[in-house]
Amino acid sequence: MQILTTPLLTIPLLTIALVTIALVAIPLLTKPLLTKPLLTKPLLTKPLLTKMPMTKTLLTAPRRPSRSSARIATAALCALFAATPAAADDTELFVTDTRRFPDARPNVLLILDTSASLAQAVETQQRYDSAVRYTGRCDASRVYWRTGVGAPPQCSTDRWFERAALVCRNTLDAFDQGNGGHIDRFARFDAAGGGRWERLDEQDKSLPVECEVDGGSHGDGTDPLAVFARNGDASSPWSTDPRDEIAWGQRPADRRYTVYDANYLNWYHGPRPVPGTRHLVLRDVATSLLRRIDGVNVGLMATNFDQGGSVLHAINDIDTARATLIDTVSGLTAEGGSPLAETLYEAGQYFAGRAVDYGDGQYFAGRAADYGDGQGLQVSAVESRVPNGGGARYASPIRLGCQKNFIVLLTGGVPTQDVDADASIASLPGFSDAMGSACDGAGDGACLDDMAAYLFASDLDPSRPGRQNVITYV
Repeated sequence: MQILTTPLLTIPLLTIALVTIALVAIPLLTKPLLTKPLLTKPLLTKPLLTKMPMTKTLLTAPRRPSRSSARIATAALCALFAATPAAADDTELFVTDTRRFPDARPNVLLILDTSASLAQAVETQQRYDSAVRYTGRCDASRVYWRTGVGAPPQCSTDRWFERAALVCRNTLDAFDQGNGGHIDRFARFDAAGGGRWERLDEQDKSLPVECEVDGGSHGDGTDPLAVFARNGDASSPWSTDPRDEIAWGQRPADRRYTVYDANYLNWYHGPRPVPGTRHLVLRDVATSLLRRIDGVNVGLMATNFDQGGSVLHAINDIDTARATLIDTVSGLTAEGGSPLAETLYEAGQYFAGRAVDYGDGQYFAGRAADYGDGQGLQVSAVESRVPNGGGARYASPIRLGCQKNFIVLLTGGVPTQDVDADASIASLPGFSDAMGSACDGAGDGACLDDMAAYLFASDLDPSRPGRQNVITYV
């Protein structure tokens, strides 16, 4: 099992199923989050579940005694979503070329814990605002970069290029929209080296820098039809013919980078503590993630007041669903318990195209007075259901046998009010063969790790070639 170690986090990215987000302000990490591999227990171990420290962040940015938990957690999640095809890197979980094969985009279901425990006050950092000019040592005329994902670079790094050299429209738009960092494959055009696109390096500061996601949509703007980066012509780096496009994902255009707006780095390295809540931090983490990822299908679930959870937004292309997803996240409030196992069970029902259970409102009938702002009364979105039969079954988001499927559960606590799905989980098709006759825990959340293990070990759609499983991150 390989461990990816960066200044920001230490996470086994391919063989485990845990990215823990502890939503408070002291970033310390003294050991890896999990030592068991995915194949034996993909979600978490019971000691971690029952004794998770809520006074420390589990991710670290060394050399600074304090750091915003929101931006640290976001970096951990972006490590998860930094994956792309054809590169031999354990950070790369998604192995399809989603631009050339859009139907094979990975499915990612975000689940947000909206329990009342997250209303606890914490000291966090003021949200980044691209309209505000932050003072600092990073030069506004530069774009800074690092390979892969992890801690943003210091302003003193020599890994930067001139902002005027950046022709990736997608990145520039991301900066303008308030995303201080952008992850993609990038390459620089070296006219003197035979007219070829090469990897970024520390020496060349003014050569044109292009990104994979811009392919087919934007070049340098000189010719609106020349939108495919090509090799072999020192005077014309872009072609109008898609057959000329460089092989993104193959050396030297194989490396994935995170590039940073200088203003964002000045904000990042200049913390301004403000009061907040763990719930607001979690929402900021989810929102930042939704703004920064591309090339995937994303859906949203949230825990109900005290019984399971509901699919608030069906899994869909992030490019079309982004704004609605962000708006939905911003409307969530912190109330009720943390029925995490029940919610993960409902997520499994969704992926498998099985009956709607906790998402149909049956547990809330006649109990409106029990709920605070009404969040407990939420039901699964119509778009997540099969229209025939009154929407009693989910419409599985799995479309192809080669798709990857992921669940990311964002929580800052332990399960509560979370025992009602135990019997339903143990009776799922193939559960006894994969996991045994019953869950191996007791009390609230007893089946949480078993449900995650079941989603990984089972074939949720035997009608398709291969095994249609789901990898769960918490």
